[in-house]
Amino acid sequence: MASTVVGIGNCQVQLMVDCASTALGLAPHYLHPSTFKANQQLLADALVEAAVVIANVGPIADDACDAARIAGRHDLPIIAAPKFHFLGFHPDVAFPCTAEGERPELPMGNANSAILLAAWRASLTAEQALSLFRDEVYDALGYYEAFELAKDSLAEECQRARFDVRPFLPEWMKLAPFMYIPLHPKIEVLRDITLAQLQSFGL
Repeated sequence: MASTVVGIGNCQVQLMVDCASTALGLAPHYLHPSTFKANQQLLADALVEAAVVIANVGPIADDACDAARIAGRHDLPIIAAPKFHFLGFHPDVAFPCTAEGERPELPMGNANSAILLAAWRASLTAEQALSLFRDEVYDALGYYEAFELAKDSLAEECQRARFDVRPFLPEWMKLAPFMYIPLHPKIEVLRDITLAQLQSFGL
């Protein structure tokens, strides 16, 4: 019997599953992509009791569709979740990587200031680094244009998931900022996306 909301994707999908399971009165069942990639049977087992699946748009959602077809669940609603990324409030955020592409855990997490990172690489003093936080530098880096560019980029990504984000932005702006950092939206944002996507499937 269909009794779960299955989610496959990033941490945003995990929270969307929580929102959907609350809205539908079903149990949440979340799978991180690396988990199900390592063991395909986990997804097949999860689909047995799934009433709906939420998966990041792209290859992950495609894999979920394939798994549902193989399991004979042709009528299973598979909702695409956008990979929500919004740099508009935090244009200076950077995620430093090692030469091997790994993100080191820094004293304040793995997000950092691009300006401070550049200053450190240039061996500037603390005073010189702080002097870079001014209008001329922000303007040269395009930080003042970042908000509108972020809106356009977000609209494009959400369209891939068949979700029109623009009508929601005025309400989200009352939460301003509606992001904690560029990859972490506030729960109100994920709730609105989840409910809109559920409704688009008549759920």
